[in-house]
Amino acid sequence: MNWATDHSATTGSLQWGPVSGGTCTLSNTMTAARNASLITVGTVKEYQWKAALTRPAQGSYCSRPLLAGTDSNPSPAFTTQAAAGSTAPFTFDVFGDCGHGGRQRGQPGSGKPVLPGRSQRRQVRGDRRRQRIPVGQPDQLRRLQQTGGSTSAIVGPSFWTVAGSSVPLFTAVGNHGLSGTSHTDITTWTQDLAVSSSNGSYANGTYNCCSGSTSVYTGATNNITSVTDAAGNPWTRIGAFSVSGHNSDGEMWYSPNAASTTAVTVHLGTVVNTAVEVQEFAGVATASPLDTSAGLSNTSAAANSGPITPAAGNELLVGFVAGHGNAEAMTVNAPGFTAQPQQTTGASVASVVTGSRVLSSPFAQAFSATFPTAMYWASGIAAVKAAS
Repeated sequence: MNWATDHSATTGSLQWGPVSGGTCTLSNTMTAARNASLITVGTVKEYQWKAALTRPAQGSYCSRPLLAGTDSNPSPAFTTQAAAGSTAPFTFDVFGDCGHGGRQRGQPGSGKPVLPGRSQRRQVRGDRRRQRIPVGQPDQLRRLQQTGGSTSAIVGPSFWTVAGSSVPLFTAVGNHGLSGTSHTDITTWTQDLAVSSSNGSYANGTYNCCSGSTSVYTGATNNITSVTDAAGNPWTRIGAFSVSGHNSDGEMWYSPNAASTTAVTVHLGTVVNTAVEVQEFAGVATASPLDTSAGLSNTSAAANSGPITPAAGNELLVGFVAGHGNAEAMTVNAPGFTAQPQQTTGASVASVVTGSRVLSSPFAQAFSATFPTAMYWASGIAAVKAAS
């Protein structure tokens, strides 16, 4: 749990306990950690506090943060979220664009349809809480005491008590000048326990690798000559897989530590139908990221890249299947892979479908797909090292 106070005291604690029959019993007290970095809300200097609360079981609980042992406010009650892997149904509400500075008077009205008891959590989908506020200043985010323009627009005193005090809020990043490691989502919503338990990274992610998979309606004589993008990132071929006499060239390319780009272009020696898919990933090595790769090409109703075994755990696997001369759907059946939508183009048909997964421990992997009838195909797979 996270909260902020003024500087009137330098010790903080959290009381918590079960809720039974609508009655809150604050039977536990734990010391809160104070962030060494001060925050400023408007002109008010504040301390930021955090306590890692571990409940003994699923159920309803209440809590009360204290500054030097005093607080006269009522204790909000909350219900634990579904355990990881649970198949029980759950409900949630979604807030769209909200928190516009200067319009916070309308925020409580948006909370009325989502009163406690109607949903188990809330999700903000983006562009919330800030406008024209420098990065690192949490003025609009969730202050109960400060008022004024561009302040407390999301969880102010009239909104938080309606829709926020008892139900967790999962925030999403907006695009109003927000960037860098001083982003308010990172400095104010310090949920490091939730991040670590979900195998995440508590930092702004850099989309530092792009992977492109291409299906070209050609044989072995008209391979891709180069790949370029609008940002000028260098691209390197992982492999080209084809059989002489088959219109079956399928290729994989990648660009490590790539800057953001809006377009990727594939170049060939002669004009030919081509289908392309590009994927972007974060959390991979920025230098020499490619671990190992494999690929095959043949004619049948089932495609397979052939196996690879990554050298370490947590590596990113990217695979593709390219189909040629037939517009039929290709169904990815490689276990654990998340497939992207198939791309198909041209009268002389070229199709490509891609997928990816993160492998927790190294063991043999292949990328594969099936289709209703036999056709020329190419398939490839590559393992990319995780960031150190």
